[in-house]
Amino acid sequence: MTRSLRALLLTAGALAAALPAGCSRERIAECDALLATLEQVSECDRLEPGQRLQVEQAVRSMKESMDRLEDVGPGRGPATLLDETKRTCAKQDAQLRQLYANVTPACLR
Repeated sequence: MTRSLRALLLTAGALAAALPAGCSRERIAECDALLATLEQVSECDRLEPGQRLQVEQAVRSMKESMDRLEDVGPGRGPATLLDETKRTCAKQDAQLRQLYANVTPACLR
């Protein structure tokens, strides 16, 4: 797992921990898009087994973080942390798409 992807998961986890309890079921579109990209890449048969394992671990971690966010509602947290999470998810999604477009473009089809 890349260092920046680990940082994203920590940011999402920190946001979830900082939010008060509730049942809002709000989602962060940028993070949902990143999760969709991760899932798409994890299903790619052109990845080496080690790469696939790393991506699958990232998918699990991202889902756990997003589930925690959804449970408490991202709209109820600090705006700066929410904005940072959105920016980080969008940046990571763009970077993943660029990486796999260059390395194994078939993974993004």
